[in-house]
Amino acid sequence: MFAGTLIKTKPDTYCRLLHRSAPVALDEVPARPPDLRTLNFVGDDRDNKRLDCWVEGAEWMYAGASPIVPTGCCCGKMRSHLDWYKRTYVPEGYRHSFAVLDTNGNLILHVGRYGNFDSAPGGKDGCKPGSTDIGITNLHYISGTDNYLAFEDSGERLVVLRLDYRAEETAAVGMR
Repeated sequence: MFAGTLIKTKPDTYCRLLHRSAPVALDEVPARPPDLRTLNFVGDDRDNKRLDCWVEGAEWMYAGASPIVPTGCCCGKMRSHLDWYKRTYVPEGYRHSFAVLDTNGNLILHVGRYGNFDSAPGGKDGCKPGSTDIGITNLHYISGTDNYLAFEDSGERLVVLRLDYRAEETAAVGMR
């Protein structure tokens, strides 16, 4: 399993990834430090050399999205979720959690920790209601609404969480 970078693109903008050692160099690489560094696991060049990559047209990037599988395997797939408030929920398999990001890609919080059957509600080390300390084995799928969040992990369970909001603000909208 690998971790990757979730890239949010700007609306109606062409996003491209440039790297110095592309088989066919189409564009000059920018004169700035690389945005991403990755390893080459595909093709004939399997020496795992580092690839410096530049991203053009991205609105924001968030590192740590996983699980990502470099082959055609169907077991570990990463599915992010965008809720009604435009928050992004990103599975982080290596952390046994998921990240909640605001519309600008800023981390709001991490939910979850490593867990198994014993850490499920009712288990000997079960999480308490209202806690973000939820046991997750290997998060794959996540979805939700404005009030609920649901995810599935390799523990072969579907977890539904009710979201409570601790603060809110009301602002008048009108003409000046």
